[in-house]
Amino acid sequence: MAGKLEDTEYEDEEFGWAMREALFPDSIIPAPHIIKFSEKLAPKSMRHLLKAFQLFWVDTGASANRLRICIEMLLDQLKVPRFNKPKKGKKRVRLALGVRLTKLTGKRAAQKHILDALRVIGNVGSHDGGTDRDLLLTAFGLLEDVLGELLDNKTANRDALARKIVAAKGQMSE
Repeated sequence: MAGKLEDTEYEDEEFGWAMREALFPDSIIPAPHIIKFSEKLAPKSMRHLLKAFQLFWVDTGASANRLRICIEMLLDQLKVPRFNKPKKGKKRVRLALGVRLTKLTGKRAAQKHILDALRVIGNVGSHDGGTDRDLLLTAFGLLEDVLGELLDNKTANRDALARKIVAAKGQMSE
């Protein structure tokens, strides 16, 4: 783990003001997983997500950009069209991520606004060169929730389990 030492001043109740050195890591290899993610996540998406974990320590902008790419790959996995359907004689055009998000339908549509928030954070990271580290951690948390919903149906599974427990009047055996 690489990093830098910084002096940090703090007030100690017993001894008054004191100084301490704190280590702030620049990189961790292999990078720890910042969130849990579904085993159903496609390898292409997973590759970008793992790179986002690694870049988090080095470059928040690049990390946010990799999260955005992960969303693009997730939409590919969900079979959301990447290109328009051109009329005869017209050229095929790649759809912007925001447009692709509007094509989420059914139960998946409930996740549009969260994916759009991740798109915006990715755009800021890409175009502004960085993003706030706490906001990026929030984005990872949102992604964890979205992946749980889209790939593992977490809410539906939890609701089905609750209904089963109620129907069995709490007398379920393992």
